[in-house]
Amino acid sequence: MLLFTIELKAEFTKNKCSKVLSHSGDILIQRDWDELSRNCYISIHPMDVTDLKYRDYYFDNAGLFMVFNSYGEGPDSKMTGSRSFYLFPIVQDYPDYSIEPNGDVLIQTVSGHQFLFDAKKLQIKSFGSGQFVEKPLSPNNKGGIEIKPATGFWFDAGFKLGGVSTDVSSNLTKITGSKSGVCSIKNFEIFKYEPGNNSHPLIHTAGDLELFLQKRCNIQF
Repeated sequence: MLLFTIELKAEFTKNKCSKVLSHSGDILIQRDWDELSRNCYISIHPMDVTDLKYRDYYFDNAGLFMVFNSYGEGPDSKMTGSRSFYLFPIVQDYPDYSIEPNGDVLIQTVSGHQFLFDAKKLQIKSFGSGQFVEKPLSPNNKGGIEIKPATGFWFDAGFKLGGVSTDVSSNLTKITGSKSGVCSIKNFEIFKYEPGNNSHPLIHTAGDLELFLQKRCNIQF
């Protein structure tokens, strides 16, 4: 695990979900409202892409932190993949971002966790007081990102080639508390599945989610 301490001068936009399309260095920043999921999201994408090989990142107001990988030309089923995390508890309504004086981009998640991205080459530079590992682009390393927040609790819904892991209701999601508690729960117990709807919101939210996980997994944070 890599641990960094970096002094930041964050000046967040403090806008609820105003539409943004901007960039800093190699990072394209987009903020918008997803009508399907009814979520505000921020996505960051590399400006310099060769042969459809890249990694980008997605944050929304449900707590989702998704890592999307494109491995090159070819069918999506074999040449794309995503790793899904959820960060809790939710303490603010919308994700936000700040462009630092040196051009780096700081993302503040709705759980208050912060990811700093290097503007020269889109990659994670720090993860607040938490730990992270970022590996090279490959379909064989579960999305290439591992995180261990220092606070709160989180879901690791895993990696799926050619799709999103939470699309499969029988898949397991690993849930971990920063102080103690860990368990794995099938997706249909924590996400809603409705015919014809590709969006899978959480069954339990806010305090109800915390109570459910404290009873089910003895999560402490």
